[in-house]
Amino acid sequence: MLKVLTFSSLYPNDVNPRHGIFVEQRLRQICAVKPLDPFVVAPVPSVPLLGRFLEPYASERKIGRETLRHGIPVIYPRYWHIPKVGMTAAPFLMALALRRVLERIKRQRHDFQLIDAQYFYPAA
Repeated sequence: MLKVLTFSSLYPNDVNPRHGIFVEQRLRQICAVKPLDPFVVAPVPSVPLLGRFLEPYASERKIGRETLRHGIPVIYPRYWHIPKVGMTAAPFLMALALRRVLERIKRQRHDFQLIDAQYFYPAA
């Protein structure tokens, strides 16, 4: 069975169930046609301190760390985000925060045979 890692800054969650729904739908359709072992990493921006009060970051704090959506395991790791000025820093901060997460996943689930990645900024 082909092991697939989907990495996307756009993926639905319990707080935003329509956020990036097209990424989830595409993955589900592929799984329906070909047996895969999918795993999703959907990074969530975190704004320290002020993020508790600023929308949409306050709502995003309610997103769980991991879930099972339609039989597909999904994790939602956090990365620091700087509102209004973070556009150039966001990819670097995301990579910095997620390096350990991705290394842990690789150790636990072995090597992925296919990586499907999307990044869109701004995601809102």
